Amino acid sequence: AVLRERQGCLESVAEDHSIVSSDYVTIDFIGEVNGKSLKGGKRKGSVVCVGSKTARPEIEEALLGKKNGDTVLVDLLIPSDDPDKTVAGKTACFTIDIKEIKLKILPALDDEFAKDLGVASLVELRERVKSQWEQERAAAIKQDQKNLLVQKLVELHPIEAPAPMVEHEWESLPKELQVSKESDPERFRVFEEIVTNKVKGALIISAIAEKEKIEATDQELEMAIRQASQEMKMPYEKGKH
Repeated sequence: AVLRERQGCLESVAEDHSIVSSDYVTIDFIGEVNGKSLKGGKRKGSVVCVGSKTARPEIEEALLGKKNGDTVLVDLLIPSDDPDKTVAGKTACFTIDIKEIKLKILPALDDEFAKDLGVASLVELRERVKSQWEQERAAAIKQDQKNLLVQKLVELHPIEAPAPMVEHEWESLPKELQVSKESDPERFRVFEEIVTNKVKGALIISAIAEKEKIEATDQELEMAIRQASQEMKMPYEKGKH
């Protein structure tokens, strides 16, 4: 389904077509608070896939059943933690003009579709997808088991996580996950616990390895260096040093 979705193409609909879920709708909109234009609340040519939950639900619901050329009004509550304190927590009225409606046509699931993806037949494509899914599933199970083991070690061996290590681990997270305690305290608490436990787990495993005289073989080190080099997108020879 994902592969077909990626290979789909957008086509225009009939003039009397009413918007349904999965339609791609091009809109122009402008937002106002108490009759004044909302900063950054004006845009032209924005595309919304109705039902995809990528836009505010109020907007997607308002578009359902409407036609090309229609104008709809939608009231949206601005979050109380919005950087613009003059509008935070207030209701903005958005005027939305529907400029174009398209629907996505998915390709037929046949041998021609498989060939477009560089595979000889639909049977071979299915086998490849199945094999990839099984590999990803096995890797996910292995990672879950590893996480449970680390969690158990942390529970059995309570230690303090050095602040510099926690800070370094936090900074290694993707930018979108680096929330502040002030902006989203609940989400911050969750990720802080994850990062802290990861540091504790690494310290405990390192201590166990040292105590039990566990050493990696040359082959294991070679594989680890190659994997780290790939993840860091650096040449293998550079990763060795």
